[in-house]
Amino acid sequence: ETFSNVSSVPQVVDSGRLSPCPSHGFQRDLVRVIGNMCYQHTANQNKVRELEGIPLLLDHCNVDDHNPFICQWAIFAIRNILENNKENQDIVSSMDPRGLADTSRLRQFGVEAVELDGGRIKLVPIK
Repeated sequence: ETFSNVSSVPQVVDSGRLSPCPSHGFQRDLVRVIGNMCYQHTANQNKVRELEGIPLLLDHCNVDDHNPFICQWAIFAIRNILENNKENQDIVSSMDPRGLADTSRLRQFGVEAVELDGGRIKLVPIK
């Protein structure tokens, strides 16, 4: 048989390790597609805003072992969605900060995030 069944082909993630689950990396790939489709394309940028996708993309700015590099792709997508689009920029500007996200991953490396006055974030060593 020349071709094998697609379901029997192992899925590979960015780290080069085999992943038993075909959905690993799927969210990352969706975020990547959205980001690429919005590059200098006002109609797609507006569609993401109309479908309330900006907050959803911002929610993907975190580390996810099953979706390597999703944070980087989400930042890239947000950049493309906001580029030369005042309405989308206004959406992000009007958002209220909700505080720090889960910082347990940082604590594993011996640092913690501290929110300073004015909303700035500083990494400090755990004592």
